[in-house]
Amino acid sequence: MRVSPKKTSIHLGNQTDFGGVHVRKSSIILTIRLNHPLESPRVIKAEQASKNRYHLDVRLERVEDVDAELLGWLKESYGQAGDKG
Repeated sequence: MRVSPKKTSIHLGNQTDFGGVHVRKSSIILTIRLNHPLESPRVIKAEQASKNRYHLDVRLERVEDVDAELLGWLKESYGQAGDKG
């Protein structure tokens, strides 16, 4: 995994970026990049960046927010970022 600190965020990458971390006063916004939309009340913002790329924002306010569901999304995103083609 590649971690690239930026001025206002941290980019997470494999062969391409798969996520980003944005720190707020009382939370962290985790942006996950997937090739499909997510239907979840946890997604606070969803953007279709291109035909097969969606940027999905999830707010993390407590340690408990990092659960199996979230880790599954990150694992999927990481795998997609390593796919060639």
